Amino acid sequence: MNTENRPTFRRIKGSTSYLALEHSNLGLYVYKKRGVLIDSGYTEEDALWIAELLEGEAIRLEAIINTHAHPDNSGGSSYLKKRMGCKLYATSI
Repeated sequence: MNTENRPTFRRIKGSTSYLALEHSNLGLYVYKKRGVLIDSGYTEEDALWIAELLEGEAIRLEAIINTHAHPDNSGGSSYLKKRMGCKLYATSI
């Protein structure tokens, strides 16, 4: 993966950050190196980048909360769940 010009998590305030991807924005809340991700990106490539960012900061992803079932918000969830071993929360369809 070409990591040049890839976005990184930007702090909003305290333990809350966001990541602006091409097709969506994600939220991240971290407490004691344990994270909850709000939405998961559009593609597996997005999810791979997110996983690398989290692992690079030694953040253990505990859960993903999908705000809704559009692919730009939930497309990376399956990959992240498998790779990071986290829980996945979503509304029923």
